[in-house]
Amino acid sequence: MTKIIKFPTREVLKTRQVEINAELAKDNHVAFIEEMVEYYGLNLINKFKKHGFDLDDPNLEYDTMYDFMFIMDLLKASLERCKGYEHPLHKVITDAADAYYATAEDEELT
Repeated sequence: MTKIIKFPTREVLKTRQVEINAELAKDNHVAFIEEMVEYYGLNLINKFKKHGFDLDDPNLEYDTMYDFMFIMDLLKASLERCKGYEHPLHKVITDAADAYYATAEDEELT
């Protein structure tokens, strides 16, 4: 019988371990970013409330807290970009920033 089972070589095992470590590092970074943004975001909201901003005002047409939730998600996406990670909001941020700054430049020229 010449059926020999080849076991993974050290290079294959080492490559897979590097991939696993990279995935764990990314998960840890993303979790850390989420914790940081939640901590600082809630502190910022509380500071605004202390300074008289009624972010839960039922008379507003649009819920201001919804705006802050979106801002916090944008902040998470920006911090993840700093680490080289992909986030679904990256395209939204880039497109909105390009449009906003292009409009601002056009207004300055006129």
